Amino acid sequence: MIRQVIDSIEMDYSFKDVHYGVVYPVTSKGQRLPGSRDGKFYKDAIPDSSKKAIVYWEDYGSKLIESAPRFEKYVQKARLVAWMNFGKIEDSYEDCLESLLGSIPSRIGKVRFKMVGQPPKEESIFDRYDYNIGKQYMTWPYDVAAFDFEITYYKICGKVYL
Repeated sequence: MIRQVIDSIEMDYSFKDVHYGVVYPVTSKGQRLPGSRDGKFYKDAIPDSSKKAIVYWEDYGSKLIESAPRFEKYVQKARLVAWMNFGKIEDSYEDCLESLLGSIPSRIGKVRFKMVGQPPKEESIFDRYDYNIGKQYMTWPYDVAAFDFEITYYKICGKVYL
């Protein structure tokens, strides 16, 4: 479900290089970040000095919160992560975050997006992945930001209503 919702967002922000979509945990060393729309691995989703930014959504699961004979209402937990290379970005960190968050709609049809928090800027943001040392991705000229969202959506007669 989360892919369907994320794919419907037209994110446009000032430091945009590539938008990677939804990613899931890497389970063993040597795997690359998965998450492309066609199920292939992203070969370029690992931060390095050649990239301007990597922006992706993480799936933290959904929960049924209301049910009726013809519809179900769900809340999806998701995290938006942005890794930025300020050797290639001219804007300030604050301007980048304002631009990024401004590109997230509060609503698309019946789907609501609500930012519910911002985890501390720590290397634990990268714990789901097999990066060697997460701290290196936060040392100048690099930086990272993450935002937790709740995405509310409906299934009507078994189909997701966007």
